[in-house]
Order: sequence, then C-alpha cells, then structure tokens
Amino acid sequence: MKKATGHVYALKKLKISEMLRRGQVEDVKAERNLLAEVPYIKVCIQHRRSHTWGSVCLRLLVLFIYVKKHRTKNVLYGMASALETLCGQAHGAKQHKKLSSYTYGAIICLLLFCIPVAILWIYMEKILILIHQDPLISREAGKFSIWSIPALFSCAILQPLVCYLQSQYLVLHLLASSVATLAFHVPNCWAFVFKFKMGSEGAALAIGLSYWFNAIFLGLYAMYSLKCAATRAPISMEVFSTIKDFLCLGIPSALMVCLEWWAYEVVILLAGIMKNPQLETSVLSISITVAVLHYFAPFALGVAASIRVSNELGAGNPKALQMTVWVVLVLGVIEVSIATFAFFSMRHVLGRAFVSDNQIVDYVRRMTPFICLTMILDSIQGILSAYAQSIFDLVCESDLVPEDPGLSKTITPIFQIIFAALPWVEYEKMPGWQSDVSSVRNYSDLPKAARDYVERIEELVGVPVHYIGIGPGRDALIYK
Repeated sequence: MKKATGHVYALKKLKISEMLRRGQVEDVKAERNLLAEVPYIKVCIQHRRSHTWGSVCLRLLVLFIYVKKHRTKNVLYGMASALETLCGQAHGAKQHKKLSSYTYGAIICLLLFCIPVAILWIYMEKILILIHQDPLISREAGKFSIWSIPALFSCAILQPLVCYLQSQYLVLHLLASSVATLAFHVPNCWAFVFKFKMGSEGAALAIGLSYWFNAIFLGLYAMYSLKCAATRAPISMEVFSTIKDFLCLGIPSALMVCLEWWAYEVVILLAGIMKNPQLETSVLSISITVAVLHYFAPFALGVAASIRVSNELGAGNPKALQMTVWVVLVLGVIEVSIATFAFFSMRHVLGRAFVSDNQIVDYVRRMTPFICLTMILDSIQGILSAYAQSIFDLVCESDLVPEDPGLSKTITPIFQIIFAALPWVEYEKMPGWQSDVSSVRNYSDLPKAARDYVERIEELVGVPVHYIGIGPGRDALIYK
C-alpha cells in the first residue's frame, strides 16, 4: 500500500513539474489545490511563481502603461500642447486675460474627452483578449486600467494648468510642485503596494492620487498667487468661444504627438504574440523605459523652445526665433551625447537595474546600441517637432506668414522647404470707410480709403480697373 501511494505521489510530482515547466500553474486556487495534495513542492511553486509573476508584472506594466500612454495620455498631452501656442502668443501680445479663457476651454474639452476613454478602460480586459493577448496579463491590465481612471481625469486638469504656467515662465513653481508630488508619491505608492498589499491596483491608485495632488497644488497656486493676478479671470461665456480655437490646434497637435508613439504600441502588441513573449516583452519594457525616460529631456527643451517662440512672435519679435532654436539644438546635442555615452558605457550592467535574469541582461546589452540610436533620433525629433508645431500654429492663426520678411529670414532652411510645399493665402489689411457710397457715380467722389483699396487691387493684379460696383442695382456702377 505504501508503495502504491508512493507511485501516486511520484506521478503527481511529474505532472506538476510538467505544468510548472509549461507555466500553467498561474491561478492561485490551482496552486492551493496542488499544495494541498503535494506539500513538498511548495518551495518549487513559490520559486516558479516569483519568476513568473515578475515577468507577468513586467509585461503587465509595459502592455497597459504604454497602451494608456500612447492611446490616451499622449492624446491629452498633444491636445493640451495647443495651449503652448495659444497662451504663449496671448501672453506675448499682452492679452493676459485670454490665458485663463484658453485654459478653462481646454479643461472642458479634455474632461469631455476623458468620458469615452474611461468607458474604454473599463472594458480593457476584453479588448486585450480580443487582440490575442495573454488572459492573465489581460485580467491584471483590466484591473489596473479601472483603478487608473481617476488619474485620467486629473491629467485633463493638470496639463492645461502646466501650459498656463509655462507660458508665463513660472517654471520654478512647476518644479516645486513636481518635487512635492514626488515626495508625496513615493511613500504613498509603497504603502498601497506593500503595506496594504494591493499590488498593481495599489500602484494605479497611488498614481491617480499623485496626479490629483499635483493638479490641486497648481490649481491653488494659479488661484491665489500674486504672479498670476494679471492673467487670472473668472469663468465667462468667452470661455466657450475659445473651444473652437483650441480644437482647431489641439486635434492636429495630438496627431503629431500620437503618430510617433503609436509605432511603439504596435511593437509592444506584436511582442505579446511572439514565440517567447515573456522574454521579448521584458527586454522591450526595459528598452522602451530607458528611451522614454531619456525622452523627457529633449521634450522639456522642445517645450521651452515652443513657449519661447510663441511669446516672441506674439510680441512681434520674430528675430529672436532663430537664436532660440540654435540654443536649444546645441543644448540638445550636448545632453544626448552625454546620455548615450553613459548608457553605452553601462551596457553590461544596464539590465541588472531591472532584473537579475542573465538571459534578459545579455539581451539588453545587445539592444543598447539601438537604444542609443533611438535616443539620438528622439532628441532631434523632440526639439524640432515642438519648434515646427509652434511655427505652423502661429502661421495658421496669426497675420505672420512665410512670406513675411520678419519671419522668413528667421525660419531655418528645412522649414522653408516645408512651407514652400504648402499652399498659403496671404491677407493684407487696409483701412476701411464708414460713409455710404451707393449714390456716388464719380470715382473722385469716393472716400480716400475706397480709392486706395481700388488702386491697391490694380497694383497687385497688374490690370487697370474700369468698372466698380457700389450696389445691387444694374446702374450702381462707377466708370473709372
């Protein structure tokens, strides 16, 4: 009888070992049942679970956080970046009250945008399963997405406030807010994840609370600070008239930001269905995390350039444009040179900052040259795209056009080529007149402003004007 029992336990051990090897022991209830039958494999399961769950967490984070970032958060960032142009131009033109109106309008638009996105996040698990992602990863990502909904709505308020303050060069106060938020987030995240043992849901909740903390901090500063007194204004009906201007610039700006990042999302989703998805997504998560963390440096330089360009052109000072771009480009080249040299020098230990698996560490070492190349290209693109966005928005929204001598001399050759390939309509303003001219029949009796208008048309088209219509009647003509 003992021998038979031993064979039964041996068979169970072989079966369970095969399940462990295939990674099928993932469900907590299944593990408890197995542990109840064969107690002596507890250590083996715990060892396997620690490695498997670590890979699951890595893949969960790279799958959901980047889907969240690229599909939704970058849309918010892109749309909010329209305020860099609108608020920057208004501040440069000394139209200070418009900054508040533009900011209120942007917050309303972004909050409305968050409603369908929140509904999408509620069904994130089903969507990921539909595109053939791992069920375990999809379930955890679904929980993470639901707990991240508060962070979504806070971003809709936070990003316009950041642009509102940036356009006034209140960057030190933004830095203080970021430091305070970091000091709030670290113990808060540790408490939810480890102390209360909420896992990924606790991390999502901590992120949401930190975003709300930052948004409330900046909102109170904008409401009560003396430095914002000139630009602070109550909510009025003028806010709704600014929504159209915001959407006209915000939607193209969001597309500019998102098209680049959606390429990353495609790679992430493809990695999830590869032959060895845990290895590929783990290495991909490390590589993209390093590249994205570095991207904030050129992104910050690009935002600074965008705000500066908007302020200078709003103030009618296009000559400062070229100097701003060259200064930012030089700073960007210095920064990316130092960063790529540092990362390439640490390629042998870079992976160990994230995992202890030698296979992943070696894979990251081989990926480091490509990471450095991505960092270089992202730096150039981040700075120039912000500059191009400001120029494009300002040209579309203001009287400055590429043919304007004050602006065309300051635009670098690459943007002159871009502008030359686009159709442009040039508007010229001339003084008007208030008197009724329907009874006038002699050209010399017309007001001087009217005669100047006709002569300017003759000058532009190169053809003399012989007939001038002054009313709906068939005889309402002046023969010149």
